[in-house]
Amino acid sequence: PGEGPALFPFGRLSPGASVEDARAELTPIGDRVAAELPDKRGHVRPHVMGFPQSWFELDSPETQMVFAALQLGVTLLLLIICVNIAILVYARTATRHAEIAVRSALGASRMRIVAQLVGEALVLAGLGAVVAFGLISVIAGQLGNVTSAMDVNGNIPFWLKLEISPATVGYLVLLALLAALVIGVVPALQMTGKRVQANLQRLSGHASVRMGKLWTSLIVAQVGITVAILPASVFLGAHSLKAVAGPGFPAEQYLSAELGVSREPNETGSDDANRRFDDRVTRLRDEVIRRLQAEPEVAAVTFSADVPGNEGSRQLEVEGLPAKFSDNSTGKGQFGWGGENARRARTADVDHAFFETFRVAPIMGRTFSETDLLPGTRNVVVNRTFADSVFGGANPVGRKIRWLGYGAEYTPVREEWQEIIGVVPNFPAFVDFERPRAVVYSVVRHVQPALLSIHMRGGADPSAFSSRLRAITSDVDQSMFLREVRPLSESIAATHLPLQLATSALIAVAISVLILSSAGLYA
Repeated sequence: PGEGPALFPFGRLSPGASVEDARAELTPIGDRVAAELPDKRGHVRPHVMGFPQSWFELDSPETQMVFAALQLGVTLLLLIICVNIAILVYARTATRHAEIAVRSALGASRMRIVAQLVGEALVLAGLGAVVAFGLISVIAGQLGNVTSAMDVNGNIPFWLKLEISPATVGYLVLLALLAALVIGVVPALQMTGKRVQANLQRLSGHASVRMGKLWTSLIVAQVGITVAILPASVFLGAHSLKAVAGPGFPAEQYLSAELGVSREPNETGSDDANRRFDDRVTRLRDEVIRRLQAEPEVAAVTFSADVPGNEGSRQLEVEGLPAKFSDNSTGKGQFGWGGENARRARTADVDHAFFETFRVAPIMGRTFSETDLLPGTRNVVVNRTFADSVFGGANPVGRKIRWLGYGAEYTPVREEWQEIIGVVPNFPAFVDFERPRAVVYSVVRHVQPALLSIHMRGGADPSAFSSRLRAITSDVDQSMFLREVRPLSESIAATHLPLQLATSALIAVAISVLILSSAGLYA
């Protein structure tokens, strides 16, 4: 157990069976296995869930709680909008009390007046539905761009279709009809009831329409919800704007491309075959970089494992502050690395010329050089956020860190110590939704595929150089291939497109709530 590959079992439910039925059927099997292996599997229990739910990792109570909180927040924002629209429609109807009273006196039936007001509401709701359909179309197209950017390595499932379905259109139509009935019928019935005679009597006195208890309560609720929700929306929107303000360097002057090498038949299987493949990849990539550096339009070239700002994260510990590991053998508490000394940071594998190419000067210490590639040398560079969050702003140069992981049977694994040789500014200048990213940079010789970052000289157009890049790569070796050849600014923007869309949506909702709240209070 634990020595083979990870397995992910899935299956199809029998006709008429539900997930709850499968869960109930599997529970006694899990209990029997746990009883037979109390030392190793005593705390393990099977759990059945829908395949899409599992694929999107919506399986933990914490994740479900986060989504429930998001749904609650969206519902409150929609409640503000609904209350304000109701107040606006009622105020609009109330200003016509004289017209309604006169028409009633002239013989118009209550049903006819109500039908006219409902018809007007249907026109408004229909226009809203048309605008909503246009917004949904735009959002679906943008989400399609997001999935295309994320699907470089086939990470998006084939069954995920981001398109407008007939059910969505039907739901939109029904929602528009329901809205028309609510905003048309309720005010119309109130204004055409007993108030008609009273309105006729008040026409000569120029008396204003009095708000009833229901509408007064709606105004009080609207003010309270607005005060509670709107400042938080503005705060989150302001923080999100920082994340999409720009990378903080001229990314449009760089050409980026994923450079990979296809394996030969004798370069698969054994460790020696893998080493031969790694050596060939390094040799071919270095040759491509050497030829690129000889081009008059190219100022500098480097490579990295990921687009800057889109690195993955791992857990680590600092020398002198050992992290604790919980194996959860009793079935209580959490499993894995934890405690206050287990830190998490993003890890970036880069070329020794990475910071020089992007013109990032160190704040403390130094950046990488070719000597850091020598065998036995294990040096890292950290960014300012890492130094501030882990070392409290003190000089971390000379301190050591090491990565934490898991081995067979999920046993704790501590990698070798690495020494911090320098601190650089946050690069790029993006921030996360909550706080800036802590990043640890490691210098590497081999990355497959490698993200080339080519700095163009003198304002040359990076896109115009893409054909020359393809020609150089093809001339070096036919087994090399290029993907995502585009300006680095576009690559960075693609990685942050989901955050940009979320920020735009949040700002749009906050502005709409502000406008409707002001209009509702005025009404």
